[in-house]
Amino acid sequence: MIRTRTFNVLDIIHTCGALDADPCPEQAKTILLGASNSWFSVSLSALSIPQATDRLAKLVEENWEDIKSVDSENELLFYRKNVQKFQALIPLFSDFKDSQIWNEIEAKRASNQEGTDTTPDIKLPEWQVFSNPDSATESKDFKLRKVAPPKGFEQSFENTVLVERIREVRALLGYTRLESNSDFAEITALEDARISPISRTPPTWIPASEVRGEGIFLRLKEDAIQDWEGRNEVKDLHQDFLDSHKRWRQLRKPPACGRRLPRYSLCPPSLAGPCAHQADRFGLRLHISQPT
Repeated sequence: MIRTRTFNVLDIIHTCGALDADPCPEQAKTILLGASNSWFSVSLSALSIPQATDRLAKLVEENWEDIKSVDSENELLFYRKNVQKFQALIPLFSDFKDSQIWNEIEAKRASNQEGTDTTPDIKLPEWQVFSNPDSATESKDFKLRKVAPPKGFEQSFENTVLVERIREVRALLGYTRLESNSDFAEITALEDARISPISRTPPTWIPASEVRGEGIFLRLKEDAIQDWEGRNEVKDLHQDFLDSHKRWRQLRKPPACGRRLPRYSLCPPSLAGPCAHQADRFGLRLHISQPT
């Protein structure tokens, strides 16, 4: 027979306190102690922004995965003879000569190698094309359309950009323990010591995935943001945020960050709303700049 006995936690606390010659004067409170053994993935996400401006460059860019290994103009002859096996290359070889295609391949390779010694700013090309959609190049994975701002918010928003086609590439770099990547501003700001690698030896490749979908680009007017930042209640709330952020940094000691303006707190919790998709199917990308 297994005998069980129940205890009243408060009775135990009072009993222990009674045995103490100098009992604690503080009021006892119930707390929850636990340990998190979770690992959080560290990934890098980039939107595929077309850089080509003419038709030949666009075709080469769209079919780059098939022709990037071509080493000479003569090798293009193999693709031309077997073009029926490469259906996506038919428009390219039908409208352009091998010499033209080869020159464009070399030009793209040269542009890809520029600036490889420095960490690129991934979000800058996104901002440049979304803030000026009329100059954006359309492709099979990218299409923008500018429309009027949301009705009733004309004083706060610039023109809205409908992203009718977009491709996102997500690459897995490693993992963090206990603290998720969302605790930091940018993945590029994370120190290597905080990231657990995905392999015992330095990887020669990393797993990545492609996600195709659509979205919207909303741009707040600069004067509307500055008017909001000038409100006294916003200044008081922002000071409370800075004090809390300072205590957070003292505990976690992340890399140094720049000046934090109230606009950095303008982050909508969700844009999903009442629709057919789950909220976690939506991604949010913020482009924030200092006032000039």
